[in-house]
Amino acid sequence: MPDARVWVKTARIVVRQTMQTARKLIFLAIVLASLALATQPKSGAPQKPSEKDKRQFVLLKGEKDGHPLFAIIAKDLTKHPPRSKFPWFLSLSTRLMDPTADGLPQGKDFDSLNAWEDDIEARIAKLGKYYYLGHVTWNGSRAALFYLEKPEPIVSALKEVRDSHSTRPFDFRCEKDEGWKEISQYFGTVTPDSLK
Repeated sequence: MPDARVWVKTARIVVRQTMQTARKLIFLAIVLASLALATQPKSGAPQKPSEKDKRQFVLLKGEKDGHPLFAIIAKDLTKHPPRSKFPWFLSLSTRLMDPTADGLPQGKDFDSLNAWEDDIEARIAKLGKYYYLGHVTWNGSRAALFYLEKPEPIVSALKEVRDSHSTRPFDFRCEKDEGWKEISQYFGTVTPDSLK
């Protein structure tokens, strides 16, 4: 009769493999749900400017510092727009509510993140010219990425919104980046030369 230790060891291996498979399936379900929600039109909601011009986006998957990274980035970076027209990089970041162990959104947070991003883009659109790059989800946070023609009055308006606590908590930074170098950290294959 096999030793009890062998049975326990075998059971541990089976449980570990089952948990790894379950994590992969949950991860895949999150990705598929995110894509499904991102492509569905919102009834009654006005279209974001980046949707009106029928731009296309690409899903990039990767890993950074041991955490999965998902980015939805504009597919037309090499064609549009001229970098000189939008020299100011704007990144808005918000923490996820109840993220998964891998730092990804789940449940109602998908809708909340999308509503927050739509609201922010609508506010920016009212105040100036901009180019929406996409967003990055990584390590318990979502960052919405833009390039602006000029920072004001957009930056002042975002400070007011952030400080009023009238929306999801967020922080942001805006800095001059004429060479669009900031996006290379999210999209490693894009360099200033490839955007000409």
